[in-house]
Amino acid sequence: MPVDFCARIREETKDIHKQAASSRIIQLYMSDKITLKQHAEYLYQSRWVYIPIENRLRFSGYLGELFPLLERGNALEHDADYACKLLSFEPSIVNPWPETRQIIAAFDSAQSMESTLAFAYVHYLGLLNGGQMLQKKVSSLLENYVENDLTDLDSEYDSGVEFYSFENPARLANRFRNYINGAYENGRITDNFIDEVKKVYQLVIAQANHGKPELSACEKYTAAASGFWKRHPYLTGAVTGLAATATVATLAMTLSR
Repeated sequence: MPVDFCARIREETKDIHKQAASSRIIQLYMSDKITLKQHAEYLYQSRWVYIPIENRLRFSGYLGELFPLLERGNALEHDADYACKLLSFEPSIVNPWPETRQIIAAFDSAQSMESTLAFAYVHYLGLLNGGQMLQKKVSSLLENYVENDLTDLDSEYDSGVEFYSFENPARLANRFRNYINGAYENGRITDNFIDEVKKVYQLVIAQANHGKPELSACEKYTAAASGFWKRHPYLTGAVTGLAATATVATLAMTLSR
């Protein structure tokens, strides 16, 4: 019976995956609050990351025949140029954020197949699973901009959502998972792969939270307390019961005086 290693990865990374889904940039996209400039800048930050990942995948032969179907470099460049043309924005001024530099540095220092595939897992599988929703959000953003007559596009710039476009993404995602499962079954990656995936998620979340205001000490405490009660809902009833008992006891003592 085939090993479903990806099911384990999904289960053991579900908490950090939720953090990624609630990151600043994703929330801006999903709430339709992202500006075209923010979108263009994020595309360029993504391009800084995808280029070294894809260069290594191309020359190493990892992913085999899957790689040409996943490759995003040209699509990223097209979409970023498209957004910059809309803005009359000079892309050469878009330098890597500190968080982007951290991803690049971590990738450069992680030379093993296991580490490389962990970067591929987070960047490709996340895009295959959530790209269609983001594509709709970005399409709406670009259409609104063009409809407002804010620019005049050349015919070559007919789309700004190639980065999110895959032919049959669900099938491609399954093929990717099968590749990872096979690599695990054959011993080319180990249980350590899950830790590597978590490390990549942490780097990606930091990049996606670029520009997010720091919480005050009070806000951090409130967030931590809220998280505690969400993780331990069974304690809420117990604490409420104890509080009610204490209130009744206090009232009884007061009345008996």
